[in-house]
This record gives sequence, structure tokens and C-alpha cells, in this order.
Amino acid sequence: MKAQLIKKTFSGDEYQYTLYLDGEVGIYAKSGAGHGWFKLSKQNCDEIFGVTDVEKLAEELFGKSLHHANSRSCYKEGFHKAMELNGDKLFTLDDVRNAIQLARYHSTHNKNGILVCFHEDTDKIIQSLQQPTEIEVEIEMEEEFIFDPAMGISQGHYLNKPKLDSEGCLMLKKAR
Repeated sequence: MKAQLIKKTFSGDEYQYTLYLDGEVGIYAKSGAGHGWFKLSKQNCDEIFGVTDVEKLAEELFGKSLHHANSRSCYKEGFHKAMELNGDKLFTLDDVRNAIQLARYHSTHNKNGILVCFHEDTDKIIQSLQQPTEIEVEIEMEEEFIFDPAMGISQGHYLNKPKLDSEGCLMLKKAR
């Protein structure tokens, strides 16, 4: 089942995910909390949007042992400081390189041999560099056999239902 997952950022690092099904608001996840019929996993939504989980990254780099606790702590502090210092920067060097490549791709030479950029592509180039706030996702589905006593001992039918993780949150993946 396809849906739109939207990320809305508030002040600081606080943000909310909202899942729209057929244009109807139904499911929210604000900093991990969910309400509505189903819950959304903040971790699952973060992965879809490419948000870095610094806790998980530090554990992958240094392990979970007490021996490396100080290294993990210093790494996380450094990561947060780097994010703070780069918070006012709109684009990375790689983003600018990609913009130049796109501009070259959408450019041509005029009759005098001068390179001319198509201005109508400027918005498209800038938009391609910005972080998405909306991503089309699929809700993973599973079949469940529903026993129907009116149909006999082993009779029933299969029902498609949303697949949930161990916390009861919908399992989402990027749509293809």
C-alpha cells in the first residue's frame, strides 16, 4: 500500500513525521511517539529520510564495551558540535559539485561559442540539492488466515493487513 511520508522540522532537532494515506492524515510520529490507529517508528522514518543515528554509529565504530565508553561519548560530542557548526550552511561541497555538473548537463553553446545555461532548469537544480521533506513509501503488508466457523472446520479466508514491528509500529520502505 503506497502512502506519503512527510517530515516537518520544528525548532532545533525536534521533528514530526506524518503518514498520508490517500490524502488523509492518519498517522503521526513526533520524536518517536505515535498516535492514531497505528504508530510510526522514528528509527524507520529516520532511515527512510537518511537521518544519521549517532548512537548507532558510535556503537558500530567503538563497540558497546565499557572500555570504549569515553571514545563513544567523545565521538557523539564531536558529531553534535560539527552539526551545530555546519547548521547554517545550506549546501556541502559535494552538493555544489553536483549543481555544477547538472548546470553543465543542461547547458549549451550559442552561435558565438559562449556557454549558456538554461534558466528554466535553475529551480530544478536547486531542488535536487535540498533534503526532501516528502517521500513516497510503501506500507509493508502480510496475509493472515482468518478462520470462519460458518465455512467449516478448516475454512476461512486470507486478509491483507499492515505488517508491524516488535513495538507495534508500521513497517515502511521507500516506494520503487
